[in-house]
Amino acid sequence: VTTPLLAQEVRAKLEARGARVILTRSGAEGITLGARPKFADVANADLFVSLHFNALPDGVNPFLNHGASAYYFHPQSYGLANAILRQLLKNTKLPNFGLYYDNLAVCRVTSMPAVLIEPAFIMHPHEEMMILDASFRQKVAEAIVRGMEEFVRGAKE
Repeated sequence: VTTPLLAQEVRAKLEARGARVILTRSGAEGITLGARPKFADVANADLFVSLHFNALPDGVNPFLNHGASAYYFHPQSYGLANAILRQLLKNTKLPNFGLYYDNLAVCRVTSMPAVLIEPAFIMHPHEEMMILDASFRQKVAEAIVRGMEEFVRGAKE
């Protein structure tokens, strides 16, 4: 439930700045992860940002492994992932869980820069409480938008 709320907040901030935003889902329902980049291609999107809250497999200690992270696959997407992650760390003060190159379905098959953003861990008790707080989601949304703006400004130079 919290990821769609974050997506709506990012959308509102982007639209207030004049962007055209298309969401692949509005609630728990929606299209598959693999279909989302194809949807972005058909919509002729300039950027593709997939929002998630992180979790860990069984046996990994969430008290040692938590914070904000960003993932990319294509070199053209590195700058977008890096800009968003830097803004997330600045706005949330969460630990840096990392900037990762990974062969993820939402990042792999796109014609535009594509990233997967995980601003916090849903399974870390303190971060879960933050995720449920509307003011924290506003900080995260603002960080994502600022990172996108930074990337677009850099691409124009």
